Amino acid sequence: MTYGLLSGAFRPVEQVCVLRALWRQRGMLLRSQARDVQHMQKALTQMNVQLTNVISDVVGETGQKILRAIVAGERDGQVLAALKNVRIRASADEIAKSLQGNWRAEHLFALKQALDAFDFIGKQLAECDSQIQAQLQSLQAHDGEPAKGKKRSPCRQDDRSIQRVLSGRIFRDSGFISCFALFFTPSTVEFSGGQTAELADRPLERIVGRDARKGR
Repeated sequence: MTYGLLSGAFRPVEQVCVLRALWRQRGMLLRSQARDVQHMQKALTQMNVQLTNVISDVVGETGQKILRAIVAGERDGQVLAALKNVRIRASADEIAKSLQGNWRAEHLFALKQALDAFDFIGKQLAECDSQIQAQLQSLQAHDGEPAKGKKRSPCRQDDRSIQRVLSGRIFRDSGFISCFALFFTPSTVEFSGGQTAELADRPLERIVGRDARKGR
């Protein structure tokens, strides 16, 4: 029996608690923004505009240009198709054919509101990212490098370089390994020789989490 007392639980340090709360807020905003994207797609479907058949992502460069042009009043399929990015595989004629809808006023209004909500949450996300970055800067850092690890299985040279850079960064950043690993995925890591390695396809949480699970 606990006699009304709370059971013991782990609580991280105050700075990490702040960072965790900000990150959860960011996740909530992303979920809200995803719902706005669904509202855009629903408005298009109700107008019989099959844009998603030729463009996979309506929030990409091409999709956003076309949607905002529609909200602004453009209805010519060829003019809208001319807004496509060169990387879009569908031809201009295919895109124009997918943009033949009924353009009902109530669905255009719903599309406009979904775009406005999407933009508003985008601004909130930028503010949230600024707060997270400021909180990271305030975390206490200490000098030094981590101790040399045990002998590991053979791996590629770029793997070893990335692991050294990440382990040193995590060691210096106040020991909040879980926060750094879960929150940020840099696109590149710069080495001492001026070379960079792309990390876009290798999320940081996978690299760090893999070593943590193995007890490294």
